[in-house]
Amino acid sequence: MIPEKRFNIRVYGIVINDANELLIAHENRNGFEMTKLPGGGLEWGEGLIDGLKREFIEELNWLIEIETLFYLTDYFQPSSLDPNDQVLSIYYKVRRVGEYQGEKTINPLEVIQFEWKPIHDLCVDSFTFPIDRIVIDMLKQN
Repeated sequence: MIPEKRFNIRVYGIVINDANELLIAHENRNGFEMTKLPGGGLEWGEGLIDGLKREFIEELNWLIEIETLFYLTDYFQPSSLDPNDQVLSIYYKVRRVGEYQGEKTINPLEVIQFEWKPIHDLCVDSFTFPIDRIVIDMLKQN
């Protein structure tokens, strides 16, 4: 039987503070450790911005505002986690506008730690996913 080929749509937020530091996530999901930007997979019925806002509530308990579209994949990228998935990633520059006041969802299989890192100190190779590496390189060049 031929495995089903799927699209995996991911949406991420680029948060840069006044000290020109980037917010990065160190995540452990089901034993798979990764360094990435905050965000994740789009759920059925969500638009890109709604999905990114949900991800920031789930991961950081932050309310965010979208500033601008920064990058989107325009080439074939197989998933690092499942070769039958084609990843489409969209990156927005965002800013924090407040704290979420509702009930926070906790995923016991996921541990995320966040770190502010100066953009000029970022090492492209320390990011797990190939598309993140492109985005980090673009940020360093700006």
